[in-house]
Amino acid sequence: MILVGQGSQLSREALSTLQAQTYPRSLIDVLLHGEPPSGGSELADLLDELEVSVVGDGRSAGEAADGEVLVFLGADSLHSPRSLEAHVRWHESVSDAVVLGQRCEIAPAPGADAVGLVHALSEDRGGDLVAELSERPEPWQKAHLERTRDLADGGADVFMVGLGGNHSMRGETFRAVGGHRVAAGNDSHGLELAYRLAAFGAVFVLEREAVSWRVVDELRPPDGEDGPKNAPELVDRVALGGLRPTGRGRIFATPAVAVTFSVVDEPAEVVAAAVDTALGGRLSDLAVRLEVADGYTDRAFLERSFASDPRVSITGQDAPSELGACAYQVLFPPSAVPDTMTFQDIYDVVTEEPLGALYVTVPGRPAGEAVVRVFLTGALARSRRVAADENVEVEPVIAELFGERWISGVEVGVRDWREPEPRLADQGPLASNPELVRERARAAREKARAEQAKASAERERAEARDQRARTKAAEAESEDAAARAEEAEAEAAAERAKRRKAADRLDAVQRSRTYRLARLMSRSSAVARRRMRRRRSS
Repeated sequence: MILVGQGSQLSREALSTLQAQTYPRSLIDVLLHGEPPSGGSELADLLDELEVSVVGDGRSAGEAADGEVLVFLGADSLHSPRSLEAHVRWHESVSDAVVLGQRCEIAPAPGADAVGLVHALSEDRGGDLVAELSERPEPWQKAHLERTRDLADGGADVFMVGLGGNHSMRGETFRAVGGHRVAAGNDSHGLELAYRLAAFGAVFVLEREAVSWRVVDELRPPDGEDGPKNAPELVDRVALGGLRPTGRGRIFATPAVAVTFSVVDEPAEVVAAAVDTALGGRLSDLAVRLEVADGYTDRAFLERSFASDPRVSITGQDAPSELGACAYQVLFPPSAVPDTMTFQDIYDVVTEEPLGALYVTVPGRPAGEAVVRVFLTGALARSRRVAADENVEVEPVIAELFGERWISGVEVGVRDWREPEPRLADQGPLASNPELVRERARAAREKARAEQAKASAERERAEARDQRARTKAAEAESEDAAARAEEAEAEAAAERAKRRKAADRLDAVQRSRTYRLARLMSRSSAVARRRMRRRRSS
């Protein structure tokens, strides 16, 4: 367990809620980043009892932690008794899960005991102990959760909900992505780390049973922003999520697209021209890697050509890629070359619909010989791990888990460098190669079918959203009806109790001695009156 925040924010109440966790205490190590807190002997006793270790040697608490599971919690918050248990159970079944707990702000009523309040809130009680209670997701975070059905739908930008001060992951996952890199003050929502976790292929999970309450004197209103604040560090390192400005020419630390050209025996001039086309194209947010086969005679020429451009790297075919944090990976086969719109067109396709893989055929070449492969980096990373565990090929796994699509290279301007570039006119393509003409016709048909399928999917999603809305409305109406029925039943029960009480009182009166004597005297008086009437009449 890692407490996020300064030691001065740590309170006795926060430590007491950690002490009350249902997860076995013997399996928990507690680390606090920063200076140790100063809060008297009672706080010191709690720190000793929980064996809290303070990390202040320039490392983050995450770097210092060696636990199997790392749970990051706010040092200034109270935590539900089952928080740790709820976090850990996900990691026992999903090795690359990132679990996000629920965060709230709470203003306790005057005199309310904080620890008792946490237990009451965990059991859906505590109304008399709370002055104000509010969930802390900002409006843009709530909208993201609704759009992704509480992260169940995934997608390339699933990470955009952020991390915050209540999340967990396995220690090996944290170390694999490189831990924290951006200061918390510049990334209050943890988006940069969340982005790298998404590129790693982590599975984001929302766990509402893991709740943290930050105690405040008065609730602050949401910031009202449409999205997180675009700190320069985030713009530079987070390639998805709409943080970056639109336009061309700017270079970022983490490019959105990593393009790999496989070089086998193509003329160096052709390879250099393809790289120049990629770098000078409509999409400038990319980096290029040349995978040069062993024995390629013109490697030195390529190295000299791009020695001064930091966007281009040249490696052997077996060298590991250093572009793993890019959002998308584009792998060009030998002999395939792009035009200036190719990567923008590809980027538009993969960002318009959730896909794990996009395959682009090269006109005039059999699909088995030449295909441009485009992968969502996170989908590819996770599929590789699953394929390795099951000892199967990667591409069927990515198709099953994330979906795939095939399009023709004509749609995105991909061709074989040995084929002449198609000639265009106002009336349409006039390419002399009949194969290209037939390829264009097939591409047009495939594009029409894809658009129809997309429209159908949009209708189905709209119907599903409407159905969910109707279901929620029906559930709300049912709950209201149930509440009204319970209220009516309570009133009826109260009326029945009132009647029983009145009947009991009457029965008690009737059974009393005084009542019996009064009835006897009443009867004797009636007999005497009848006798007097008979005497008078005689």
